[in-house]
Amino acid sequence: MESDQDRIMNLYQYLFNKNYVVKIIPIKKKDVVIAQKLLCPSGLSQQKFIQISQNWTPAWHGTKFQNLESIIKYGLHPSGSKLPDGVKININEGHIPLDYELSGIKQWGKAVFVSPSLFYASNYAERINSCLKRWCVLVETRVRPNSFTMHPSTVLQ
Repeated sequence: MESDQDRIMNLYQYLFNKNYVVKIIPIKKKDVVIAQKLLCPSGLSQQKFIQISQNWTPAWHGTKFQNLESIIKYGLHPSGSKLPDGVKININEGHIPLDYELSGIKQWGKAVFVSPSLFYASNYAERINSCLKRWCVLVETRVRPNSFTMHPSTVLQ
């Protein structure tokens, strides 16, 4: 079912009023809006922001629409974490349990999963309808140098 409700702009207005985002940036390809980016205030000095932008690896995290406010407010946290507001991040149904070992990695389920590939991350993103278009819910982030490890694809496994 398609929706003519502008869920993205409604979320932007809500988060803007709470000072969690500073603007929305439409991303276009050949004059067609293909993405809408909510820009958060960094709280960093301009020098530190430039250093991170130039040296840290861009990455994407697929998520659910209902999780965006929490991610914008507190950042990405692994399953099992307790946030400052007392909310515990539960593992999603069907996901790997917290105490499970996979590929020699203990507690695989406690990792924050990001990918340098927008397309790969979109496999884990909720699809929402907004203004009669279908969108993937993704978070763009940066990963500190030497903290990113690569593992075999889990899509279709």
